[in-house]
Amino acid sequence: MRNFYTVVLERMKVYSESFATEPYETGWAREAMFFIRVHEITGGGTSIDAKVQVSVDGIIWIDEGTFFPPITKAGD
Repeated sequence: MRNFYTVVLERMKVYSESFATEPYETGWAREAMFFIRVHEITGGGTSIDAKVQVSVDGIIWIDEGTFFPPITKAGD
């Protein structure tokens, strides 16, 4: 029987520079889905770049290979 679990990593925060979410380890998971929702982007030429990282020990993280197109406007 599959189990489902929902976690919110960041919510309703204002960012003005680069940031990374706190690591969320799911070593038991076979698959994962995540969503990015941007409520507002200000400033000309502003974009958000997102990528997935993995770690075997929770200390050293490497790019998994999934990158997303730059987010340049509010929405889902």
